[in-house]
Amino acid sequence: MNVLVAGGGMIGAETASYLCVQCKEKVTIVEMLPDIANDMEGGIRDDLKDVLNKYFVKILTKTKLAGVTEQGALLDTGCETILYPCDTVVLAIGTKAYNPLEEELKGLCETVVVGDAITPRKAVKAVREGFVAGMNV
Repeated sequence: MNVLVAGGGMIGAETASYLCVQCKEKVTIVEMLPDIANDMEGGIRDDLKDVLNKYFVKILTKTKLAGVTEQGALLDTGCETILYPCDTVVLAIGTKAYNPLEEELKGLCETVVVGDAITPRKAVKAVREGFVAGMNV
């Protein structure tokens, strides 16, 4: 099976690593920036890139996902749009805050919003916010 991971940030790169190592899939990463995993610490990023290289993960930078068809993914290289044959497309193209519960609870009880409900971030920061909120109750 050929898998295309759209998004080469930390989540996309780690997902690609999982798919090629654990699931034995043929994986390609598409990233619109000039490099992948820029949101990771340097040493960890280098180790991850070594794994991706070892398992022959194809990395297409400066390329955007333009669409998906029955035959594969449409990729925008900046100069042209090409059809890239694949069986599966995994979207790892960003996150945004999602917090519908705060409004529902307004006036019913005191609430403290933490983590990705405020803004997307790494889990360690969200866990710390939750800990601090719990200690201040």
